[in-house]
Amino acid sequence: MYKLPLLFVAVFSLFSSIFAIERPFILWTQADIAAMKQRMQEDPVMKESWARYAGERRAKPYAQFFKVAVLEDAKAIQAEKKYLLGIVGKHPKQFEKLEHGGRHFTCYLDVIRYDLLYDHLSPEEREQVEKTFRKHIAYQLTDTKDYSRVAWLPNMQWPRPMSAQLMAVALGDEALIREILHANGGFIPYMNDYLADGRFYFEEFGKQRVMLTEMMLLCKGLEQLGLNELGFGYTGTGGATMRKHMLSTAVDQAFPAVPLPNGTLHIPRITMGDAKGSAFKEKGSLRPLKMFQHGVVRGYISPELGGEQLVSNYNMNGRDHRGQKLPKLGYPWLYELAHTQWPDAGFDFFLAHMREFGQDSYLPTPYFGVSKRIAPGESNPPPAPSYVAPERGFAMLRAEESPEYWNSPAPAVALQFSQLYVHYVADSFSLLGYVAKNRPIYVNRPISSGYNGGSYDFNVRSHCGVVVDGLQAQPVGPVEILHDFDQEEFRYIRIDTPKAGSTTYSGQELRSSDQPKTGAKKVYPGTDLSRQLLLTDHYMIDVFAVESDRERMMHWLVHPLGSAKFAEPDAWQESEELQQTLFNVPEIDIKAARVLSSDADWSLLTLQDAAIPIEETRLGAEWYERKVGVKLFMLGEPGSKVFAYEPPLEYVFGKSERSRRAPRGGGEYQPLLTPEYGGVSIAVQRKAKASTFVALHVPVDQGQSPVEQFRKIGEGDGYIDLHIQGPDLDDRFRIFLGETRKVAERL
Repeated sequence: MYKLPLLFVAVFSLFSSIFAIERPFILWTQADIAAMKQRMQEDPVMKESWARYAGERRAKPYAQFFKVAVLEDAKAIQAEKKYLLGIVGKHPKQFEKLEHGGRHFTCYLDVIRYDLLYDHLSPEEREQVEKTFRKHIAYQLTDTKDYSRVAWLPNMQWPRPMSAQLMAVALGDEALIREILHANGGFIPYMNDYLADGRFYFEEFGKQRVMLTEMMLLCKGLEQLGLNELGFGYTGTGGATMRKHMLSTAVDQAFPAVPLPNGTLHIPRITMGDAKGSAFKEKGSLRPLKMFQHGVVRGYISPELGGEQLVSNYNMNGRDHRGQKLPKLGYPWLYELAHTQWPDAGFDFFLAHMREFGQDSYLPTPYFGVSKRIAPGESNPPPAPSYVAPERGFAMLRAEESPEYWNSPAPAVALQFSQLYVHYVADSFSLLGYVAKNRPIYVNRPISSGYNGGSYDFNVRSHCGVVVDGLQAQPVGPVEILHDFDQEEFRYIRIDTPKAGSTTYSGQELRSSDQPKTGAKKVYPGTDLSRQLLLTDHYMIDVFAVESDRERMMHWLVHPLGSAKFAEPDAWQESEELQQTLFNVPEIDIKAARVLSSDADWSLLTLQDAAIPIEETRLGAEWYERKVGVKLFMLGEPGSKVFAYEPPLEYVFGKSERSRRAPRGGGEYQPLLTPEYGGVSIAVQRKAKASTFVALHVPVDQGQSPVEQFRKIGEGDGYIDLHIQGPDLDDRFRIFLGETRKVAERL
């Protein structure tokens, strides 16, 4: 006898939760709209902002929303209402032919339309839209896809699930919201199980941006519904929060800033994976500046070359019920949302440097609540501590960790462990970049256009690591980690491939699923690797030990920008041997290789000078005449051969730099012209059962190295003592080797 009353109560509660909402509440609230209307009347910055951004082609929906809510433009209201009602009756099953079983289908902008146009819809129209939303939600709740870290592909497979979650928020149905947010492919599993180390995206970082728009809007809507504990206020089981996730795109992935010739800054981003990109690549240019890859802040080489992507509408963004590619916010607009949400986090520091060419400050959009221009120097930059990310599988060492980091010449280096990630490129135990003197020093440069591929890009041959027997490095999962970032004078890390039964970690407890397995496979067959870095303000000690079950061919590699300066040119002989050992594949042809055969200690200076006439460069004379580079020292070992060679050129099909496939009718790969900054690679070849490569990387400015001598001054059971000496340096360190699990120490 209680069934009917209970059903009535449930239905009444549901409809009360829907109609008690003060709309709109997702993109903007009524208070936001009132403030924007007032600013449009009184604030010259708001008027300038609308004049600047209203015509941004890819951002047309946001301009339309502004016209609907703020300008109350009748034509825009009718156009957006017509667009919204086009979804009525459409079912996700109709779009299963889109990528990834239809998960590329998304209607997140229709959610915003529904919320903004609510009072312009008749009760019947609202009911039709809401009924369609509920069908989308119900369909998503049946999704049985494996949403694990290496199977999720959020940029391509999360648009539809996230769209359905936004629909639930728009309906204001708390029970349904909680159900779908916790369901397979939901926001809560993403925060709990997908994000690594409490913050990191598990694919190449260049694609992380794509789903941040929906995530921020979802959390904004939840906050207004009083469900903040499910959004901005949610903390995942691994410590992930939305704030941390957003900061991971800025602070955690950033190297120190690189001042560009015109006064803007490029802030490089850690680059891993098979789409390394180029921050400055002119259409049709045969000399892309790939010394600048992905950037937290891109900066400008010229008014036409550089600048931020404000909005994108790539295919990966998803398509809606009309088949339209939907716009997603670029980092400047995402950082506006983040700065409004967390004004103390430092996003305004990055926004200030995202200003347009010729402007002394950043002009915010009219859309996201930032009410004034932001100039460099007006915001407090965040600190940038060193860290280890054992789940994601890399570490960032920073000699300077205070807010001074961003403009400091002190070095920073990223080290890849051996964790599988989506779009992994066989970079185990490699450096992911080395920046010092406010310049890129080492950059892992691909040779294929677009997505990397082939036996150069998908091999440590193109990275700063060690190749064994010419093989491709395999991911082995978590490695043994030892680190010390608390020393005042240096940052230290050591990683080792796990031995059978090993569970030794330092710093952070790993989840049980991430613990190393007994008898874990090796990066290279029968071979154990150990790499340790000790970073100071002036140099980096790099000790890479290789121990195998039999004699193997080993190649230790770095890829400095610029050209080699041989102190004793006659000691370096022309050689083709490296073509038969390291490059023992027919598709790679290297040029101008020179070899130094010596068992003794050696050093080699490389400088970033122009490979083409200065007047033809885009960076200009001042950039190259500064003579920034690196001096590499290495301890000798019997049987060593040191090669300096020009790395392979980037290849494309025909004349199209953008093409990744042969044109119809066939075509051959064509090499691009030599980059304007040239390029040199250094390979140290040894054939042995075990070898330890002991190197010192010294950043150089004005052609002068602060280090003149690097030598071994002692050794014992499980350690070596090193001496670094220069006009103003006299440092001694003990580096522990083998099974000894101790942090390096100053003598």
